[in-house]
Amino acid sequence: MNLADYKQTYGYGSSTRRSEAGKGKLVTPTPIALTSAAPNATKVDFAFVKPASVGNFVWFDANKDGIQDADEFGVAGVTVTLTDGAGNPVIDLDGNPVKPVTTDANGKYEFTNLMPNVERIVANAGEENYKVTFTPPAGYSATKSYAAVDGEKDSNGAASDVTLTEGQNDETVDFGLVADGTIGDTLFWDVDNNGGSAPSARTSPWRA
Repeated sequence: MNLADYKQTYGYGSSTRRSEAGKGKLVTPTPIALTSAAPNATKVDFAFVKPASVGNFVWFDANKDGIQDADEFGVAGVTVTLTDGAGNPVIDLDGNPVKPVTTDANGKYEFTNLMPNVERIVANAGEENYKVTFTPPAGYSATKSYAAVDGEKDSNGAASDVTLTEGQNDETVDFGLVADGTIGDTLFWDVDNNGGSAPSARTSPWRA
């Protein structure tokens, strides 16, 4: 085991309070005194966990089939938010709030340095998983979800629940966008054959 791949978890004597996550130290906060009457010290423990991560890709689904095709490209600047299963903010393994991120120039995003299973030991029932939420840009909406057999090539929808095990790097949470644009206007009788859309009152077929 390479200890450099792990992070210490909760602070000394914290009773696993959420606010103490990431504040553990490799030195006890107070000296430990050994005497002839009490030559042993017990319950001096240090806990470590391997960080997890989640991320991947937001793309424009040009043919609206819900599948990432080779000629379809990533969308930059899309906001992605990570919460627990109930929508509450989460913190990383350094005790810092996990802030929303935006996709890069290639449509990629990533949340790193995460606790496995959203600190399951302090989560309420039903909140143990993470939730990844995408905010579609104006003029776009979600394509169809889970359209591919290969989970790495489809869209997970605008919100997706994710459970992370220790050290897991989940790169399958994607989001496809389709444009909301429409084409249309007026169908009219060109009764005077002039190509205009505003016939006179006397020649309009829908007027007396």
